[in-house]
Amino acid sequence: MSAVATSPTTSTTSTTCPSCHGPLPPGARFCAGCGTRVSRSDEPVTWEVASKRTFGVLPGRAGWRATRARSSRWLAVVRARTRLVVEVVAAWIDAQVARLHVKRRVSVLGRERARCLQTLGAAVHEGRKNETKQVKSRLSELDAAISSGHDELGRIDEWMHERIAAARREDGSTQVAEQAPVPVPEPAPVPSDPPGPVIVPEPEPAPHEPPGPVIVPEPEPPAAS
Repeated sequence: MSAVATSPTTSTTSTTCPSCHGPLPPGARFCAGCGTRVSRSDEPVTWEVASKRTFGVLPGRAGWRATRARSSRWLAVVRARTRLVVEVVAAWIDAQVARLHVKRRVSVLGRERARCLQTLGAAVHEGRKNETKQVKSRLSELDAAISSGHDELGRIDEWMHERIAAARREDGSTQVAEQAPVPVPEPAPVPSDPPGPVIVPEPEPAPHEPPGPVIVPEPEPPAAS
């Protein structure tokens, strides 16, 4: 609760201060330059109490908004985890059912192969060549079918793992991948100056003896008359 003083409704009778003759704004009670009172002292002073206002911000609204955001995120995470678990369990069940059918087929082929081996042994023992040839051909077919069944079991396992990996990617779980090193380019070779002409040093002069004193011939004596 704060009290606010309101200015009187009447304005000053003069537009300048009687003391310093400075300009006065309308409704001024004191001069801003010298502080002299310019209004009558018997003017009433009224007070108003300011009312409390929230200005559109309710108490606790920010906390409620943060709680609602956290709850939404938590529900989204729970839904994503539940969807992931359901997808993983469904992939595992489908893979196990498919494996069961393949194993049954391979088991039937294995029992038939065992009977063919017994028949082959009896045919070889009794010397029935035509029957031996037929049984060997059938054994080759059974071996190929059994090998194909084992390969199909491996493909079923791969399909199950791929389905689970796809479900995890859709759930948003990621793995940190190592960044490939950035290749550093090799520095370009510095261009060298083109080869210039070969400078052959001049031969040094052969050393010689220093010059000696100049020999002046003596004059011959004059002939006698």
